[in-house]
Amino acid sequence: MQRELRSHVNSISEIAVGSWWEFCIRYLCVGLLLLIVGNNLVTAATENYGGYASADQMLFGWGMVAAMVVAGFLISTRRPFSMPVEA
Repeated sequence: MQRELRSHVNSISEIAVGSWWEFCIRYLCVGLLLLIVGNNLVTAATENYGGYASADQMLFGWGMVAAMVVAGFLISTRRPFSMPVEA
C-alpha cells in the first residue's frame, strides 16, 4: 500500500519522496499521534477541568463518555426495522 502511494506521489509531484517518507507515514506520525493522545488522556484524567469538582467531572464528563459508548453499542447491535416495500 505505501509503495503504491509513494509511486503515485512521485508520479504527480515535482519532488520525489523516498523511503524516509514511508518511515514518517508508518512510524513517526503514528508515534507522535499516540504520544499526543496519551498525554491528553493523562491530563484529562488527572486535572480538573475549569475548576469543577472531581465528582462533577466524573459524572457529567466521563459518565457521558461511557453513556455514549453504551448507546453506540446498543444502537449498532439492534436489528434494523423493516420498511414496507413499494411495488
